[in-house]
Amino acid sequence: MRLNILGFSILAVGLVLLTGCGDNSASSNSTTVVNEHSECRHGPNGGDLFDIEGHDIVGELGYNKTNNVITIFLLEADEATPYPIKADNIVVNYNGGKEPESYTLAAVDPTADGKSAEFALDSKPLSMVIFMPCEIVMQDGEKKITINLPKRHRHNH
Repeated sequence: MRLNILGFSILAVGLVLLTGCGDNSASSNSTTVVNEHSECRHGPNGGDLFDIEGHDIVGELGYNKTNNVITIFLLEADEATPYPIKADNIVVNYNGGKEPESYTLAAVDPTADGKSAEFALDSKPLSMVIFMPCEIVMQDGEKKITINLPKRHRHNH
């Protein structure tokens, strides 16, 4: 009996480690970049990091539950250095409700040449869906990057 409980415990821990924070069932096409990283990593701004496959950058999703501000930070591959892009905004699309929803996160403190590494929106409705499977669309000059984020767990940081 003791061996069965130990075996079950090891199996349960293994499954938790394999599934991590995300549901990796997102699909990909030629213009879509999919985040398939299965473990939670925390960024320098207190949010959860997500990979942007095919690019040498990562994203960090921040959520301030006190004021419902959702922030997306773009970071270099070292997961610490800001990676500014030439964009006025980033769009988050959510298609899991009755009607598709789209939210525009504005660039925070853009430089004189229109670059920013931080995008934010104060939105109670977005705070309700940002941890569900959603799509993030950003334009860096002429380059369009689309990320399908799987379902994520809310963390109290």
